[in-house]
Amino acid sequence: MASIEYRPLLTIDQLVLRPGTGPTENAPNTANPDNPEFNLDISIHHGLDFIAPTPWVVSNMETTVETPEQAIAFAQYGAIPVIHQFMPIEQRVEIARALSEVVIDKEKLNLPWAATKADGRPLFIMAVGYRDAVTHAKALINAGAPGIRLDSANGYTPGFRSKVADIAKWRQEQEDQIKEIQDSAQGIAQLWAGNVATGDGVMRLAEAGADTVLIGIGSGTGCGTAKFIRVHMAQASALDECALAAKQYGVGIIADGGVREPGFGGIALAFANRGVMMGSTFAATKESAAPKRSFDDCHQAEYYGSASEEARFRRAQKYPNHYTYDDSDPPEGFNGWIPVRGRVKDVIANFNRTLMEQLYYVGVNNLADFRKYAVLHVLSTEAQREVDKGFINNQ
Repeated sequence: MASIEYRPLLTIDQLVLRPGTGPTENAPNTANPDNPEFNLDISIHHGLDFIAPTPWVVSNMETTVETPEQAIAFAQYGAIPVIHQFMPIEQRVEIARALSEVVIDKEKLNLPWAATKADGRPLFIMAVGYRDAVTHAKALINAGAPGIRLDSANGYTPGFRSKVADIAKWRQEQEDQIKEIQDSAQGIAQLWAGNVATGDGVMRLAEAGADTVLIGIGSGTGCGTAKFIRVHMAQASALDECALAAKQYGVGIIADGGVREPGFGGIALAFANRGVMMGSTFAATKESAAPKRSFDDCHQAEYYGSASEEARFRRAQKYPNHYTYDDSDPPEGFNGWIPVRGRVKDVIANFNRTLMEQLYYVGVNNLADFRKYAVLHVLSTEAQREVDKGFINNQ
């Protein structure tokens, strides 16, 4: 018999951070990187030779990244690009190979925040879908991809877990062969899997061999699962539950969805130990793959969820040998035009500085301590009005 759980679900914008909860003896004196006393660290350690200088991850969508040039545009300022799985595998292999041959000289190019390996090669992740997941993952890793993101709207199925386990097993066999020949200083390719939105889902994917689990069902700007399918876990509640499971099973989690403003990033990172994935935010940059238009001094980017009717229709037109369009399939996404935020460099810098301010107010120097000491409050209706206050002439 079905049951109703009356526990209220919380979204990220319903929470705020309590100031001064960190250890006072080690509290930072400034959040300004130009100040000599600056000592804040917002990096994320995903694995050996996979250390990201920021926690931001570019969602694998057709409106964010589709070319090596677009991937570099994000990586050179600290965000990890995830290249989507909807292109033919041959095209994705070419992208992975091209990116693995790029070297970003951070000092020469004055790019201190660039997301690279120790040798200057950019950090990036290649996404694979459920179909042909194992063979595609092998091809992309062999082409030089430092990580794979196994993507499914529903990460709870036995078939999905089996794919994760097969990739994890093959990956470990490859690593063992390398170690027999020489000491490996680069580590094995990252394996990200999802999405799920409960602790039980995290447990299952961790046991299958995932390094990092993507958290979020129905919370993304372009995701319509909550509205059309009526399946959803509000993102703050999902992250709270999944963070406990991640700690218990020794796996990373990435918040995927619900972070639409810079201030929301720190709320998500109070739970997510491997970063925040964003789609609409990065699609709204000038360098993204999203189509752009301008009128009356208004610059907009087209954005659509990967499971939206618009995305499925365009995919079938672009790759007729790989996809078909059936208008009887229920949509699980939205599409529309959103304001362009600016250049990648400036958008990421804004998120970085906001996160640094959040660490500064809490009183910690790094994200590990932030997760340890952060205390969050649920906003009442009146408190939410106080948070959202503004002047009438602000547009």
